[in-house]
Amino acid sequence: MENELEKLGLTTNEVKTYLFLLENGMSSAIEIARAIGIVRTNTYGILRTLSEKGLVSEKGSGKKLTYQACSPRAILNIPVRLHDLAAKILPKLDGLYHSQKNKPKVQYFEGKEGVIEAFECSLVAEEIFGFGSTEKLEEMLPDYFWKYQKELNRNKIIFRDVLTAGSRANVPKIENLLGGLYSARFLPNKYGDSPTNILMWEDSIALITLSEPMFATIITDTALAETFKMLFRIAESIAIC
Repeated sequence: MENELEKLGLTTNEVKTYLFLLENGMSSAIEIARAIGIVRTNTYGILRTLSEKGLVSEKGSGKKLTYQACSPRAILNIPVRLHDLAAKILPKLDGLYHSQKNKPKVQYFEGKEGVIEAFECSLVAEEIFGFGSTEKLEEMLPDYFWKYQKELNRNKIIFRDVLTAGSRANVPKIENLLGGLYSARFLPNKYGDSPTNILMWEDSIALITLSEPMFATIITDTALAETFKMLFRIAESIAIC
């Protein structure tokens, strides 16, 4: 399909971007750039061109922009002389377009830089749910931990935490930074500390391991995300202030 799409007038990187979105569904520019191996700043130009061609749509605004492939039938809006080629590859593209809607997207991030990238992915949200240990997170990523809080504040993102008891110490500083955007409740001491953090936003869940070797997995699936958020609310209801 790659060669055939290029014959329809798409560049190599436009083809890679479009096929990635067809297979993976709604994604940020960071996710697209990482997946196809191009500089993020170049990704915006590619997405703009694909949008002009009716192949990609965008949602959100500012740093919260995400992108999604439009129906492949948009490729029929090309010169008449290429209609036969477009009609030939359309069934294959339709198959990708419809299969990604029901398929969870899984991304894996390795090392401290990877974990930071996973946290960055959450900054497209309007509200984030967190479960785990800010104490452990600050220990493993001391500089980035506070940078992330500042980004939450700058983007006016609501953050709700359910934390282990040992995380109480740094919560006043977080509350000072985020004000009314932040709320935290705590698990009883008997549950101890947590070696992992879980973030939930929109239709994504990030499972983050905070011991060496550090890694993170982001699963994007509406049903799974709703289940994790339900479990979060249950934990929040039994946690203490």
